[in-house]
Amino acid sequence: MESKTAGQILKEKRIERRWTIDDAEQATRIKKRYIIALEDDDYDDIPGDFYVRAYIKQYSDRLGTDYSPLINYYETGELIGEDDESESSLDRQLNSGNNIRVSDQDQNSIINNIRNHLPIILLSGTALLILIGVSAIVFFNRPKIPLPTDTSSESSSSLVAKEETTEEKKEEETRQEAKTKLEASVNGSDMQVKVTDAPNPLSIEILVSDGVESWISVTNSDQENGVVLNSSKKSITAKLSDKASNTVITLGVVQGVSIKIDGQKLNMTKLANQTTGTVSLNINYKN
Repeated sequence: MESKTAGQILKEKRIERRWTIDDAEQATRIKKRYIIALEDDDYDDIPGDFYVRAYIKQYSDRLGTDYSPLINYYETGELIGEDDESESSLDRQLNSGNNIRVSDQDQNSIINNIRNHLPIILLSGTALLILIGVSAIVFFNRPKIPLPTDTSSESSSSLVAKEETTEEKKEEETRQEAKTKLEASVNGSDMQVKVTDAPNPLSIEILVSDGVESWISVTNSDQENGVVLNSSKKSITAKLSDKASNTVITLGVVQGVSIKIDGQKLNMTKLANQTTGTVSLNINYKN
């Protein structure tokens, strides 16, 4: 097989899918000029090593091609050929065999530990059952001392408590009715979120954990041009344009990033295993 560059492979895969550059931009959320730079192997046109790796990963995932030889070409400049793919396949088989042997050893170790500690566990369980039985006998056989009661006082206290509970329930129902509703679904590295009963303008807060660095952008907002969040600047609040019906949040790094929509924390669990990702909001506002 003819040896090729990473860019040539990406371009061939795009053409096989019959995608234009515009189609690729819409599918990956990567700007057209960066897609062209990836296909031309012109990495100097992309802002930094971190984003080159992230864009190669995101583009290759959407095209359904292997990320490893592409990033190896970026790091070493070695062309990608049939021999590279055969070696990668052999390495994966060897690693799989090693993992199976390690797993068997771990399982045997766990079984031996359980056998060694089983007598102690049984004795502890027996002692606990005896203690529970004695405590139950003492509790049910203790003398019952009647307490003086004041019927009028109890009735008054009960009425006040009932009124307070009713008021709290009404306040809770009012808060729930006023709360912005979020319904999320995930497809690969893209999370789709339906937002209903949103206030106008809608605010979106994005935060990163300690030691995390991620490039963030929010379309149709004052953060559309993007910003890097790290230990120096750990959060931003993006305010959407008036009555904006949708927005796309692009995350250079997913892990360690959290998003709050109108103060509600978005559940990012299903997106956590992705390197990069996008969160697309479809917004309906309060009447």
